[in-house]
Amino acid sequence: LLKSAGIKFELIITINRFKKKFDPTFDTWNNFDDLLFYFPSLNTFLSPSNYGQRNGLLPAEYIGASGLFIKEVAIGEIVSAVSSVKKIPLPELDINGDSLNVEIKFSPDFSSIEQRTDHYFSRYTATALKAFYFYNSDEKKKEQLLNLLKFGVDDAVVTNEKAQNYNLETDEANKPFIISGNLKYSTLIEKAGNTILFNVGAVIGPQVQLYSEKTRQQPIEIEFLHSYIRRILINVPVGYTAKELNSLNMNITSDDDKPPSMGFISTYSLKDNILEINIVEYYNKIAYPASYFEVFRKVINASADFNKIKIIFEKS
Repeated sequence: LLKSAGIKFELIITINRFKKKFDPTFDTWNNFDDLLFYFPSLNTFLSPSNYGQRNGLLPAEYIGASGLFIKEVAIGEIVSAVSSVKKIPLPELDINGDSLNVEIKFSPDFSSIEQRTDHYFSRYTATALKAFYFYNSDEKKKEQLLNLLKFGVDDAVVTNEKAQNYNLETDEANKPFIISGNLKYSTLIEKAGNTILFNVGAVIGPQVQLYSEKTRQQPIEIEFLHSYIRRILINVPVGYTAKELNSLNMNITSDDDKPPSMGFISTYSLKDNILEINIVEYYNKIAYPASYFEVFRKVINASADFNKIKIIFEKS
């Protein structure tokens, strides 16, 4: 089909890197499980059998791995091929983002919270979500959307919910998947006289926590380079003072590069009764030796530690 359309391509034969490592130094058919295409004029890759992704985004199990690139050559009427083993490149960090914007307001009696949520998923972070929305029924889509917007706050009532950019047959395939909505809930508030405790950490949703009982033996490998960006705006009620804010400042990073290749950094500012919290968590390498597991674990667990943070609003 590609030949008939006059599209130049190279065939790649490779294997899922989480199943087996492609060894460029050893000739064996054991490296050859899966077929991919590379289009030189576009500098893009395609997995023709993957129904959830389109040209320009390979399944994560192939990126960063080696593959046998096969290119057709012709001399007169004689058609043959040349091949060489090359690395399949990694997509850049900034195209694989998960970005959350939240604005929070409290009811006058602190009985409930009103929250506006806008959540953006780009490229690899959006792959599974887009495929789910594209192929599933409206009922399943709505159920998934409500769960994503609640983000672990079970008593939240969601209104004005909306999902955008999930049609894989249009240019939406390459746009960020966006969900948005308004939430109302009360479970993250605790009252004690004139003092209000707010579990602000829970706003970023449930987080994975790694435990280590034994010394790590195998190297670390993640699916793809990615980052999480969180911006939380809190309207501090008039007549109240926000306290215990220093716990919002966190800086957990690796020491392998300058700048560090992975980290969890959170900061806050308070101005005109608006408390702004900014969080960046990022992973800019796909693989680390086993000796880096403890650092990796600390960065992963930093988000779980943030998830437990509570701040205090005290009547002035």
